[in-house]
Amino acid sequence: MEWLDGAASDMQALYLVGDVWDYWFEYGQVIPKGYSRLLGCIGRLRDAGIPIYYFTGNHDMWMFRYLTDEFGIPIYREPVIHTIDGKKFYIGHGDGLGPGDHGYKMIKKIFANPVSQWLFARIHPNTGLKLMKFFSGTSRQHTEVETFLGPEKEWLIQFARITQERGYRLFCLWPPPSAYRF
Repeated sequence: MEWLDGAASDMQALYLVGDVWDYWFEYGQVIPKGYSRLLGCIGRLRDAGIPIYYFTGNHDMWMFRYLTDEFGIPIYREPVIHTIDGKKFYIGHGDGLGPGDHGYKMIKKIFANPVSQWLFARIHPNTGLKLMKFFSGTSRQHTEVETFLGPEKEWLIQFARITQERGYRLFCLWPPPSAYRF
């Protein structure tokens, strides 16, 4: 939040590419505890006229209309191409892109199902948010990679190579390939 406040005077736009929240389910009248200061910071940026673009990730795929209704922030579920200072950027959440990452792709289909969403909304927020916190922690245990696996085994590097053939050279994706975690 300090960085966002400090960078605001130089900021032309803000792209939030998923997993901003550790977990998020958009109950009709409940905001997950602990996020009010960050939401206030986002509100100040929007009040200053800074455009914000939000891309859902694996920890916030149940983000629906709250940011749009409250702050006028569009929600993206798939990557987009934006031109910034004359350069084409491919921007989005990296989980599930390219070859591999089959576990996430399966979970995304289940979580994107309206029946799954309706059923989860029936769980009381206290219980639902505790469940989400638990699964968020187990998700990180299964996905954190400490070593570079090589370019042929890093699925985001493979994806970037495929999209480079289509003329894209600049990528803003999260999470980064483990190459960034030597």
